[in-house]
Amino acid sequence: SARSFDSFENVVSPSVSDVEELVIVSGSGPYARGASEVSLDLYDGSSWVSVWSASLGAEAYYSLGGLSVRFGVQSVSGMRLRSAPGLSPTFEGWSDVVVHFGRRSSGSVSVSSAWRIEASAGEEVSVSSMDVVVNAGGSVSVSSVEGVHVSASDVSVSSSGLVDVSSREVSVVGVDRLEAYGGEEVRVTGGSIGVESLGRLDGVAVSGVSLTTEDAVLRSDGSAEAYMGSGVVGVSSSLAVHAGSSLGVSTGVLSLSVEGGVEAVSGSGMSLRAESLSVESSSSASVSTVDGVLRASGGVEGYVSEGLSVSAGGMWLRSGDALSVSSVSSARVVSGGRVVADAGEGMSVSAGDDLSVSAGVVSVSSTGSVGVVGSTVSVESSGSLRAMGVDSVSVESSGGVSVSAVGALTGVSGGSSSYVSGGSVSVSGAEGVSGVFGEGAELTASAVRVSSSSVLDASTAGSVSVRGSEGVAVSSGGSVVRLSPEGEGEFVGFVWESARSFDSFENVVSPSVS
Repeated sequence: SARSFDSFENVVSPSVSDVEELVIVSGSGPYARGASEVSLDLYDGSSWVSVWSASLGAEAYYSLGGLSVRFGVQSVSGMRLRSAPGLSPTFEGWSDVVVHFGRRSSGSVSVSSAWRIEASAGEEVSVSSMDVVVNAGGSVSVSSVEGVHVSASDVSVSSSGLVDVSSREVSVVGVDRLEAYGGEEVRVTGGSIGVESLGRLDGVAVSGVSLTTEDAVLRSDGSAEAYMGSGVVGVSSSLAVHAGSSLGVSTGVLSLSVEGGVEAVSGSGMSLRAESLSVESSSSASVSTVDGVLRASGGVEGYVSEGLSVSAGGMWLRSGDALSVSSVSSARVVSGGRVVADAGEGMSVSAGDDLSVSAGVVSVSSTGSVGVVGSTVSVESSGSLRAMGVDSVSVESSGGVSVSAVGALTGVSGGSSSYVSGGSVSVSGAEGVSGVFGEGAELTASAVRVSSSSVLDASTAGSVSVRGSEGVAVSSGGSVVRLSPEGEGEFVGFVWESARSFDSFENVVSPSVS
């Protein structure tokens, strides 16, 4: 209950039957104050029965410790303390109180005292009974000058709070079995702790096992096995594993993670076999050996995201069937000496975009014919470019043909020259276009237009003739002169002035035109 109160009731569970005495025991107190009428009631399962009451005078302070009350035999399933009037509080010091309920049986001896009971003997005190029960509201103390011996077929020591065993030396021996159980925790502390087993040593933990020490040594003359669902081994500095004969690791999936470097040294040979093998490195991977052999019964593929460099005193690439080298971006072959490419049958070089061949001297020779085919073919020369055929020289393209030169471009023909285009023809010059012909020049088209941003000058040593079957019109500024087959006509310009939009409008033509 609370330490202080005016009235309080407690449930006695399980209920106690055949009770005819009640004793209140406490280390100090408890107390009741006056002036008030105080009473103690017991519940027999159907109603409250008052077994003790007292009328306390004004300013009275009575101790109820050791109070013994006798009453008629009844069952007890509840206890109640009341005061009238309540003095807020009437009862004090009730935090550590034990209530004993007494039952009688034939042939029993009861010894009670409000203060203390002492039993002494010069040599020996012997208590013999079928069952011996010792109850104390406070504590029970057993002491001996020489020793205390407790023996029985079964010895049970239980405590709702704490069991403390203290001695210079403690020995616990179990002939068959020794068990130590803690509902929450079992802790063993000592300067040095030794655990020995003549047979097996088993340790079982439902949740987890934790071992913390400065140095740990595990020795087994035979074999040592460890089984677990999942395990983690962590070492702050270094971990060494030694096996005199062999070391085997078997697992479904093996993952090895090292922040620094991994070094594997083998005295004789090292073999690594797998259904599929993958080696990855975030920065670089290096393999160094005196002689190296790579064999694959199937195919070998290599993928490099940036670049691949292979250096050797000499390198030979051999293929029993076909040899293919492909590159997504660009490919480059550099040789300090000569580069020779031989093919027993034919050789084909193709490029999706541009194909460039550069050298001090480029020579293309063939015992038969040489063909160059492309949608766009470009031939450029910073110096001179010469194409000579004993019979003829022909350049053909399904797309376009481009001829450019850094200097001047000159085309000379001993006979006649012909240029035919299925589409449009455009001739432009950054400075000017000049055409000189020994005889006559003729330009024929469905429509011919000549325009100039500044001056258009046409001159001849003879006469100028302009003909039009329908008419000839000449305009400049606001004046227009038109020559038609019907006769001569003249046009005078007039500027229309009005709003931008209208339904009807009129303007004055001034001066008038006759």
